[in-house]
Amino acid sequence: MPSVNIKYSSGNSFLIKLLIQLPKFIGNIKKENKALKKILSKDKIDLIISDNRYGIYSKNIPSIFISHQIFPKLPKGLRLFEKFIYKLQRKYINRFDKCLIPDYKGSINLSGDLSHKHSLNDKFIFIGPLSEFKFESNVVKNKLFEILVILSGSEPQRTIFENILLKQIKESGIKSLIISGKPKKIMK
Repeated sequence: MPSVNIKYSSGNSFLIKLLIQLPKFIGNIKKENKALKKILSKDKIDLIISDNRYGIYSKNIPSIFISHQIFPKLPKGLRLFEKFIYKLQRKYINRFDKCLIPDYKGSINLSGDLSHKHSLNDKFIFIGPLSEFKFESNVVKNKLFEILVILSGSEPQRTIFENILLKQIKESGIKSLIISGKPKKIMK
């Protein structure tokens, strides 16, 4: 499938840089859908499951979208754009038959306002967190750390987020392990 190479920046230019790339992002959705139609013309497919790819849907085959980012969240100075981005995003999500949200439905959840800001219709289904980790009670008894953080993502946003977490964890005094996605860098 084609992918778009979104460039991120730090500071106040973050949204401006994303808005400038919006046509490229929308164009990629069309390319994804065209590539999918080519696959569907050759192979018999019964169900489509799209993990945050807005162009991977079909009008003729049940199509499911998976995302926890249902309500976009922007920095304070840029929140006036949230409604526009929400409407654009919803336009694409509505092309799917269902939207699965990998989170808990209630007030105790993982994604906060990203999927719980407003009520959702029956098209949106909370399916609980998706994880390859299995809980074992004996591990909790012998725990070395109270918090495990696994960081990934595009720069510079990943490093900005890492610095915020480091500061908060140091101030809290909670024994933590951060896996930062930088294989040769070890922090203490």
